[in-house]
Amino acid sequence: MKYIVVCIVLSLALSSHAQDRIEQVKKLWDAKLEKAGGKGIPQPHYPTEEGLIFISAYDFTHAAKYKDQVARQMELAHNQTKMGMVWTPHKATRDYQARQIYNFWLAYKVLGDEKYLKWADEAAQAMLKVIPREEHSARGETHKLFAAGYIDPEVGPKDEDITYAIDVNQNAEVGLAYGLLYHTKGSKFFEDPLAKEIAYEETLASMSIQNMKTGEIPLTDYRMEDYDTLYGSYGSFLWVFSQSIWHDPQFDPHIKLAAKWLATKMDLETGSERWYPKRTSGPMSDWEASFRIPAYWYAGIDASKFISGLFARPAGDDRNYSAAWAWYDQIGVPKSYYIDGKIDPSRK
Repeated sequence: MKYIVVCIVLSLALSSHAQDRIEQVKKLWDAKLEKAGGKGIPQPHYPTEEGLIFISAYDFTHAAKYKDQVARQMELAHNQTKMGMVWTPHKATRDYQARQIYNFWLAYKVLGDEKYLKWADEAAQAMLKVIPREEHSARGETHKLFAAGYIDPEVGPKDEDITYAIDVNQNAEVGLAYGLLYHTKGSKFFEDPLAKEIAYEETLASMSIQNMKTGEIPLTDYRMEDYDTLYGSYGSFLWVFSQSIWHDPQFDPHIKLAAKWLATKMDLETGSERWYPKRTSGPMSDWEASFRIPAYWYAGIDASKFISGLFARPAGDDRNYSAAWAWYDQIGVPKSYYIDGKIDPSRK
């Protein structure tokens, strides 16, 4: 009954064109569910991310079959840890851990199971115990940051294996992770001054190396001319997500400039400019495209053709646009924008 009610509400709120697109995506969700075969899907570095498409599916339908698959994936991710840290073939890092935190948080917000918030808290606590924080200066600013690099939680960090350099995406995702917990009642980090400090230090550090004339986002503070659009898109997504909880005027120009830069590269077949792991240019992945949507919405950019192009792509395992939809709903991006491409009047 709940599934039927959700579908009726959606049908009343969206155009028939958008409803057709949702029906198209439902087939993708079911195909991925069938392929999972009733098991969690292994992912060596970001184990929660295989659950995102099912979180979005449940967010839209409230169908138990998707909730069950989310549970399998989150359990797999929770078990893939050492001393609370995501354990991978490359040991543990701030990058893997931050994504684990904010995706557990997302599962909690959408499914309502407090277990996932508990796991997010435990992951954030483990990060504080295992990864050191130190001050780092770049571009005239100094911020206290978690170390980057690979760490064995049982051994501890080795000086030769870590650095405190700014990596826009990694710092921004750490900032988002702790910011979400700070704003979540029931979290052990709810209104915790340390969580707020971390959120701001990491987020502002990530913004500090952006080119404020062009909006371009470099990979790191030691690769300042390498403007990678995948990582820039991901960084802009994280900034909009953080802005949705902090509403801080100092974040605003960074997001809008990033969106303006990315809006010059909206052709799905030619708009991706990569600098890592190697220099390439050409077609844009669904992941890169999906990361751009919140920034385009925030800046009031018409992305209707861009979104139509995503839905026009042939079906396949790499069709991941809808995996981001639950994120969008938490940020506040209207469904009419990310499904139908309709400009939000409040963003003009």
